[in-house]
Amino acid sequence: MARYRTLFERLVANTVEGSTLYRGCVCWLWQGKTDQPRRYGHLNVRVDGRHRTVKAHRAMAEVILGRTLHPILETVQHGCDVTLCINPWHFDLIPNAENVRDMHAKLNGRQRQTYPPMLDPAAWSFDSLFQTMPVPRARLFDPCPF
Repeated sequence: MARYRTLFERLVANTVEGSTLYRGCVCWLWQGKTDQPRRYGHLNVRVDGRHRTVKAHRAMAEVILGRTLHPILETVQHGCDVTLCINPWHFDLIPNAENVRDMHAKLNGRQRQTYPPMLDPAAWSFDSLFQTMPVPRARLFDPCPF
């Protein structure tokens, strides 16, 4: 029997609130496995009957968007620059080439480009996901005021 009913429930159950604020919301820090030394969270999931390792932030983006992300054309950038963060309000969905340019700009101390958030706060509702969310985690989903 599965420990979690949905992937979303599994992702939320393995997070804690961080202290970094971005767009008015705190980070949700992944507490599961990480790929060292880059420190991105990852987890094993079953896809088409086979086990696959996926990055936790990409899994969260796919759950929220309701579709699979293109592995090359769509990159989930952490606007907060916290690699363990899986808060979808902190994600920017951008092409891989832009992500590489932004990384080089950050490393060289130049001004980074800003991107629109992955989610439009006016059009998004977590209501359908609330049904599977564990009660102690409910305060993570207070509306983000950006």
